[in-house]
This record gives sequence, C-alpha cells and structure tokens, in this order.
Amino acid sequence: MRSTAWDPHAGQQLRRSLTVTVTEVESNGNLVVEGDKSLKLNQGDEFIHISGVVRPADVMTNNTVTSDKIADAHISYSGKGVIANANTMAG
Repeated sequence: MRSTAWDPHAGQQLRRSLTVTVTEVESNGNLVVEGDKSLKLNQGDEFIHISGVVRPADVMTNNTVTSDKIADAHISYSGKGVIANANTMAG
C-alpha cells in the first residue's frame, strides 16, 4: 500500500509517495500501517515516516490511500542539505 504524506502547517504541502506495511488488522477490519522512506540525493538527504490507521474502504483500487484518509496519523519529515533548507518555513 502506498500513501502520500503532507504537512498541514500554514498551508505547506509535502507530496511524496511511499510504501507502507500493514502491521496489524484491528478487530473491526481497520489496518494499522507504518512506513519509512529514506532518500540520498545529490543535493541532500530526506527521511519520511508515516503511521496510522486506514479503513479498507479508503484503499483505492490501485492499492493507494491519501494521507488525509489516515486516522491517528503520525507523519514526520526531516532532511539535510539543500533539500531540507528549501523545505523550511520562512520566519
């Protein structure tokens, strides 16, 4: 299953696709999912982690789900280098 992560702070968005693993199936059929993505790029490194609970009805026919459909979502993004600097909020 793939999920697209986003950052809800101040209208910023992070659009990435990553694979998650179903770590548990709850008694009501909901799926507990978790996944990580680490990229080493020429201009820096980035790391994304996502976990939460997905209803089977929210999994699309192409086996994807958007992050707004993940209950109890925990989404984190970190990076080093030029990529991280481009994704920081201006203060």
